[in-house]
Amino acid sequence: MRTPHIDALARRGSLFVNAYCSAPYCNASRMGVFTGALPSTTGIYHNEPLWEVPDRKPTFVELLRGAGYYTFGAGKVFHGVFDYATAGREKSRDAAWVEVSNRSFLWDDFRSNSTEPLPEARPLNRLFDFDDFAAVPPIYHHFDWGPIPADRENDTPDAQVVRAVSSFLQAPPRQPFFCAAGFYKPHLPWHAPKRFFDLYDVDKISLPLVKDDDLDDVPPIAREWALSPRDHELVTSRHQWPQAVQGYLAVISYVDDLIGQVVAALDRAGLAENTVIVLWGDNGFHLGEKLHWRKFVLWEEATRVPLIVVPPGGSAR
Repeated sequence: MRTPHIDALARRGSLFVNAYCSAPYCNASRMGVFTGALPSTTGIYHNEPLWEVPDRKPTFVELLRGAGYYTFGAGKVFHGVFDYATAGREKSRDAAWVEVSNRSFLWDDFRSNSTEPLPEARPLNRLFDFDDFAAVPPIYHHFDWGPIPADRENDTPDAQVVRAVSSFLQAPPRQPFFCAAGFYKPHLPWHAPKRFFDLYDVDKISLPLVKDDDLDDVPPIAREWALSPRDHELVTSRHQWPQAVQGYLAVISYVDDLIGQVVAALDRAGLAENTVIVLWGDNGFHLGEKLHWRKFVLWEEATRVPLIVVPPGGSAR
């Protein structure tokens, strides 16, 4: 995997190689990080709401703002989704953003996602026929990979996050600030500029090790989680496994490039000497391991996450 900017960030700080999410589900994981509490404390394991819970834990964004920090954010910080269902039914070239867990009282300034550009003739992997969209199971509305048109690269929500954060860093507030850059990728669908797909020759990609009997010694509930839906059977039967792994690698290299742009903007602004940089992800991802795809399970691939902390000045510790 080619991630030169993340690698450089790791060299500037501390790379935590055994970091794990509190739940392999984006909303639950994010709420765990923002409240510093486990799902068993918050009651949030999936998409349950936090804000109306009696005696809820405050988020650290609220605590920072209450302590005098200026809070700025952009993109997917708290949980939100793109409406791929409507985009698929209407054959739209854009999917609209729907905020779910974000709240205005958290921020002095927040730049929400708006739309995500989509390739024509979806799905590019041809696993389903979107001309008969009503027959496509909802979990496959965004299970796709392939390049986006070059003329739409600047329209991606993550590119807009880079612009918003870079602009903020050019003219920061006088008080201490918390700045959150919420990149959506590598979330499905794995659509990214073609040059990032070109980094990985699909004929030379090493596929994950998958044992056909790997579920023989797990309890029934684990088999149910792993095989619902039967993504691995679908992907391999359509000979799309290498292309899918290529798509996953491509979007990670794409986000790596965006992270590099944000760090460069911080450095140009002369703020690195008194700013802590934290890079973290909300969950891992299976690409066929244990006959499973996606997250939603308690195995290594779904629970291990990236975590890098760079102290002010960038001295590794």
